Amino acid sequence: MTINPADLTCPIVVTLAGVTLSSDELSTEARRIRRLTAQMNPVAVAQFFHHICVAVFDALLAAGKDRMGIFGEVSNYFGVVETNGRGMLHLHSLVWLAGNLDPPRPFAK
Repeated sequence: MTINPADLTCPIVVTLAGVTLSSDELSTEARRIRRLTAQMNPVAVAQFFHHICVAVFDALLAAGKDRMGIFGEVSNYFGVVETNGRGMLHLHSLVWLAGNLDPPRPFAK
């Protein structure tokens, strides 16, 4: 699974950066402010990325919870965070569901 949130266009980044927009958030000026805020505030972008990833793993997958997620029970997961050329964060992850076969073990008897 890959999580690649759109930080340039999301109003959450602007809120995390402490910037207040006018009520017309669809205007060209508001889009420009969102883009500039994301480009100039890497801390807000990192916080946004963290909130999105936590939301996906907690709410959708229910990883580490006592309930089933949208794909069933998650037995384990692993992820690696990368950036693109602009520095946009994204997460590549492997989610292992309970009840699947164990991966083959070389040299197992």
